[in-house]
Amino acid sequence: MIDRITLENFKSFYGKQKIGPLHKCFTAIVGPNGSGKSNLIESLLFVFGKKAKQMRFDRLQQLIHSSGKHQNLEKASVKIKFHDIYDDYAMKNTYIIVPGSNFKVSRTVYKDGSSKYFINGNDCEYEQMTELLKQKGIDLNHDRFLILQGEVEQISLMPPKAQKKDEVGLLEYLEDIIGTIKYIKEIDEIEKLQQDGQENRQSKMLDLFRTNDLLKKVQKQKDTAFKFLNIEREFYLLKNIVIQIEIREKSKEIQKLGDQLKTLKNKCQKQKEEKKKIKLNYQDVVKLELNIFESSLQEMTQNLKKEREDIMQILMPLQFQRQEKQTILRDRQSEIYIIESNQLKLESEYQREQREVLFKLLEAQKRGRLSGILGRLGDLGSIDKMYEVAITTSCGKLDHIVVLRFDQAEECMRYLRNNKIAKGKFMPLDQIKDITNSKEVVNYICPPKAKRLYDLIKVQNKDLRKAFYSALKDTLVTQNFDDAIEIAYQQNEIHNRVVTLQGQLIKQSGSMNGDGNPKQGGMSLNDQQACQYKEEDSIKIENEIEELNGQIREAKELKPQLQNDYNKLQSEIRQSDIQIETNMIYLDQLNLHKQDQERRLQQLKGQLEFVDLQQFMKIQDNQNQIQIFNDQLDELKYQID
Repeated sequence: MIDRITLENFKSFYGKQKIGPLHKCFTAIVGPNGSGKSNLIESLLFVFGKKAKQMRFDRLQQLIHSSGKHQNLEKASVKIKFHDIYDDYAMKNTYIIVPGSNFKVSRTVYKDGSSKYFINGNDCEYEQMTELLKQKGIDLNHDRFLILQGEVEQISLMPPKAQKKDEVGLLEYLEDIIGTIKYIKEIDEIEKLQQDGQENRQSKMLDLFRTNDLLKKVQKQKDTAFKFLNIEREFYLLKNIVIQIEIREKSKEIQKLGDQLKTLKNKCQKQKEEKKKIKLNYQDVVKLELNIFESSLQEMTQNLKKEREDIMQILMPLQFQRQEKQTILRDRQSEIYIIESNQLKLESEYQREQREVLFKLLEAQKRGRLSGILGRLGDLGSIDKMYEVAITTSCGKLDHIVVLRFDQAEECMRYLRNNKIAKGKFMPLDQIKDITNSKEVVNYICPPKAKRLYDLIKVQNKDLRKAFYSALKDTLVTQNFDDAIEIAYQQNEIHNRVVTLQGQLIKQSGSMNGDGNPKQGGMSLNDQQACQYKEEDSIKIENEIEELNGQIREAKELKPQLQNDYNKLQSEIRQSDIQIETNMIYLDQLNLHKQDQERRLQQLKGQLEFVDLQQFMKIQDNQNQIQIFNDQLDELKYQID
């Protein structure tokens, strides 16, 4: 491979310029136009003995560098250093230089147009240099190793294969580069031999097909003969096997019958001996077992009575506790009822207070001190009486006062503060984005068994529809609570805010409320959107507002505590009921076991005179069952404790 190139005063390169080391596989030389890339390639042509015209000049002395600063130079030379290598597989893209394989080839052109070749600095002839390079695999007579700029287009225009003998196609060009063109004659000879062998093979295959046809005809006769022989042999084998199996089975049956006969004789002998023993002793044994059974049964009944008394002693205080808890629970329920009724009164008073605030503001607007007040939101629309409870429960903004602009709401708040009137909540229309005409609102599809409250409201002024949509959004109303749960919880996720006609509300957060008294009166009915306020009621309302606010706060603080006490009492009562029920079940089971044992004892006493061997065995089974009952009693005692 080429290690490096040294140029001295060659074309655009002034002085000595060393280029390298070069990569064993691929080296790219890049640079702008006129930087000397082509001159580097032409320096290789110069060393390998090419003429000046192939390097874009008429004479060789024109290759000597000539510029404004450096003129009349004596000579130009190019030196190429080669060495042999072999790949180092231990590391990727590395190689090892063969020791002693370095050599240098150079050429020098002088000012008079003459040139000389050198090998390792010694003069030589052109033929000597070409012979040395040919030994290293570089054939200068067939210069396919170097492709110049103009030759790329010629190669691309070559036909794939030469049509005539004297022509050169791309295939011949590539074979000339890789050196396989010398094998063309041998390939032609091998192809001829292959053709002759193919003809010979075809003739032999025809003979083979004829022979196979004859074999097939003979093979059918052979197969039928072999089948007959195999069937006959299998018949005799199967017949022999059947006879052997019958002999074996009969011998086994005879042996089994002999064994059974021996065992039956032994059993009969043993049973005779046992019968003699049992006849002598069974009456004494039965009497002894019955006495033991009676004593154990009496002891068991006494223990059961004692355990029942202990359980009753345990149950008595629990029943007293249950009665006390129930009385406390009734007291708490009555207190909660009183608080809820007070809360409803306070809420109604609060609504009166808000209506009084609206009345004061409307009076001020009549006098010209305020402007832009349209009224209470619940009074500006109407709804069917059927949905009054649902909309009052689900819409918390029905008591808001609707004004046209935000600054007018600020004036109203300032007026209430200056005149020491209760606070009010306002809804400026200019601060509400109108989306009532959007596709999502207009094309909204309600689920089955539900209606959207917004669609059920009747409004005379269309500009107020955005205020109602802002307060309600897509809240749905259903007939009952089951339909509300089915619509709200779709695939275990909350998708809709749903309210029932009875005022039970399921929020999008998943919480529920509305279990108490239903709220109503928040919305006008049957298009009655006018509110009448009496001036004489305002004085009483102003005096009662502060007292009502205090009562509301006290009731809200007391209600959670009473609710917690109520829940605790309910849980304690449930636990007491469960404990009493379990103890009663245990008592019933023990009584059943006692009655069963007494019944069996009576049966045994009645059948004492007719006891035989079979009844004796039953007595032993009864003893085992008594032991099982005793174990169950121990478990019951442990569970009761």
